[in-house]
Amino acid sequence: MKIKTVIVGLLQTNCYIIEDEVSAKCAVIDPGGNFDRISEALEGRMPEYIILTHGHFDHLLAAARLQRETGAKVLVHKLDEGMMQEKYVKNSGYFRGNFDAPKADGYLTDGMTIELGQLKLTVLNTPGHSKGSCVIICGDCIFSGDTLFYESWGRCDLDGGDDNEMLQSLRRIGKLDGEYTVYPGHGESTLLSHERQYNYLMRAAIL
Repeated sequence: MKIKTVIVGLLQTNCYIIEDEVSAKCAVIDPGGNFDRISEALEGRMPEYIILTHGHFDHLLAAARLQRETGAKVLVHKLDEGMMQEKYVKNSGYFRGNFDAPKADGYLTDGMTIELGQLKLTVLNTPGHSKGSCVIICGDCIFSGDTLFYESWGRCDLDGGDDNEMLQSLRRIGKLDGEYTVYPGHGESTLLSHERQYNYLMRAAIL
C-alpha cells in the first residue's frame, strides 16, 4: 500500500491518499479542503472512494467537488451524515465561506470491509469525538481520524462528543492485537505501542 499525506484546510487536516500497488486503485480519506492540492497529489488517478472518518467540516470541505469530478463514492457513518449540511457547518463557528455539501453514497458500519483492489479496509465505529467517528484499519495501518492522536485524543465537548464513549473507543483500539502505525486526522503519525504506553487516556482505558 502506498500512502500519501496532504495537509489541507483551515485546521491543518491530514488528508490521506491510499493506493493498492497491484491494481493502482486508490481512495481519499478526509479531504478537508484545498481541492487543487489534493487533485495534484492524485496525479490523474480517479479514486474509488472518499472515506470520511467523521462528519466535521475540516475533514470534508473538498469532498463534494472531488465527488463530482472523479465519480468517487462518499462513505460516512450514518450518525454523522447530518453534519455535512450547510447549516451545521456554518454553526460550527469556524467556517465562513460558501459550503459545497457532499452527498453520502454509502454508509460506514462497524466491522464492514471495503475492498480497494487487493486491499481490505476494515471499519471500526469509535464514538467519542462524534457519534459516527470511525477508524479505518488496513494491514498494519490505522487511519484514526480525530479519535486518536500522538499522545492525545479528540476533544469530546463538541456536538455528539462523549467522554465515556471516547474511553471505550480508545480501549478498543488499544486492545487490538499487534503493532500498527497510526495516521491521525491532525498532527504526526505514531505507533500504537507508543500510545499504549504514553497516551494517558488510552493507558488508563486498557489497564
